[in-house]
Amino acid sequence: MPRPENVQGEFYVDHTCIDCDTCRWIAPDFYGRVGSQSAMTAQPQTDEDRILSFQALLSCPTYSIHSTGDKSELKTAVDRYPEPVKGAEGVYYCGYNSEKSYGGSAWLVVREGGNVMIDSPRFDPKLVKRVKALGGVKYIFLTHRDDVADHDSWAAEFGAERIIHASECNSQQGTECDLEIIHTPGHTFGHCVLLHKPSQALFSGDHLAFSREPPGQLRIFKDYNWYSVPKQVESVRKLLDYDFLYVLPGHGRPRRMRDAAHRLQLIHDLLKHEGAL
Repeated sequence: MPRPENVQGEFYVDHTCIDCDTCRWIAPDFYGRVGSQSAMTAQPQTDEDRILSFQALLSCPTYSIHSTGDKSELKTAVDRYPEPVKGAEGVYYCGYNSEKSYGGSAWLVVREGGNVMIDSPRFDPKLVKRVKALGGVKYIFLTHRDDVADHDSWAAEFGAERIIHASECNSQQGTECDLEIIHTPGHTFGHCVLLHKPSQALFSGDHLAFSREPPGQLRIFKDYNWYSVPKQVESVRKLLDYDFLYVLPGHGRPRRMRDAAHRLQLIHDLLKHEGAL
């Protein structure tokens, strides 16, 4: 049943939305936060608008987005995933976020030494076909225990080796020169992030991300911390020593920083915000 907050039209969000923010950063011109859930704040008008709206529909972890109109652009939306991250060569957003990971995003790095999936999207045959066309998956890097989704199905499909900090293994889970694993305890004890050096992309899991409000600021999510906020702040300080421009999180908004000075300023501002300076 549509939320009454939706503007009238063919696309709508229903009451099962978990407020994960995915649709709002994929297609911000059409999806917004109204109350404590997403809603259609505008209806798509052009073909490209409709493709973006369908991409959000495909990536909704709870299948809360619906379309009552023509589905001709849906195939194009399917074919866009995994979607290249603009400017980060070889890095892709997988789409197909999973409710098992509370709507967390998953990423793919395509590289000569074997492709790496960071966290796990839903295991969907359409996405499997597209990932296979990009060379499959050699490694699955799981940043922490929360966002593992269908990792077992992906590993079985491609014979992929799974990598996770030993302390993060539980009943849900069963480095090479261009990649660096960085232990960032805080959100959980064994939380790790992955740095892909050629693209300067930091796959940050639930360590840090860009905030909704105020926009454009790096933040940690203290309301969803399962180990230690002070340790998480210490782990943020550790990132001052690493060279990255993209922050590609599990939860929160992905974004590219302007340059190294901008990165250092944003980390400095985060530490100051947390009283660590």
